[in-house]
Amino acid sequence: MNLSSIDKRIEILADEIQEKDQKGRLFHIKKLYEGPDQIITAEEYKDQINKEKVLYKVKSGINGLDKLIEGFRPGTLIIISGPTKQGKTTFCQTLTYHFTLAKFPCLWFSFDTPPIELIERFPTLPVFYLPRKNSPEKRLEWIEGKIIEGLAKFNTRIIFIDHLEFLSKFSEGNNSNYANEITAIARELKEISIRWNVTIFLNHHIRQIPPGTTPHWSHLKNSSGPAQESDITIMIWRLEEKTAMGSIQSDRARVAVQLHRRTGKTGIFDIDFQNNIFKDYDKNEERPF
Repeated sequence: MNLSSIDKRIEILADEIQEKDQKGRLFHIKKLYEGPDQIITAEEYKDQINKEKVLYKVKSGINGLDKLIEGFRPGTLIIISGPTKQGKTTFCQTLTYHFTLAKFPCLWFSFDTPPIELIERFPTLPVFYLPRKNSPEKRLEWIEGKIIEGLAKFNTRIIFIDHLEFLSKFSEGNNSNYANEITAIARELKEISIRWNVTIFLNHHIRQIPPGTTPHWSHLKNSSGPAQESDITIMIWRLEEKTAMGSIQSDRARVAVQLHRRTGKTGIFDIDFQNNIFKDYDKNEERPF
């Protein structure tokens, strides 16, 4: 072996020793690390969440829904969808009413319905919160900032956003693909729900479907992506009632839990529209539909 080869070998060995030494120091540093993002056991994580009092499970007050969902949890995004003018906002108002009774304050972002109309629709006005003024010129960070403000001031851990398509005004950059844009918005809202341990209900329309077709998450307007980003997707639509004058929209609505990431439970149940709110369907009041 000539001198040049020996020098190269020494250089390689020196590099290996230095690399091992650096790895050893890094290993020692990480072993002592106790920062906020340190690795802990699942049991420690559970204890920490319990101490922080953010691990809640709140029921909806609607029996059919509570059997399937078994309580809404923090860090989740729920898509509420269905045909236009068939109960999405009213369904969310019903949830707001029951969540408030259960001592879980709600924060609303009402872009589709003027806030005063939303307020006047409640038969009995629950204590919920909303921005004094919407700021459509702001971006999605504005919504996150208001969520943080609501948490700090009123502990509003249940968030309602009506509806998704209005949020395209809040999107970053110039995304020429609208389907990708609204999917990205849903993904960011999911990340916000995890970041701040809140539950977000997001209303979204479906596209036009043939009469008599059962609404499905794949019918979401512009893209089914938001449903795939969500933890739970719920469809709601009003049933028709046959009268002597023909078919009319009845007071009964059908609700379908179609995606449920946590348990996989899905199902369909009926509810009744009474006094501007949905209630459990009473089979004793059977009407031919």
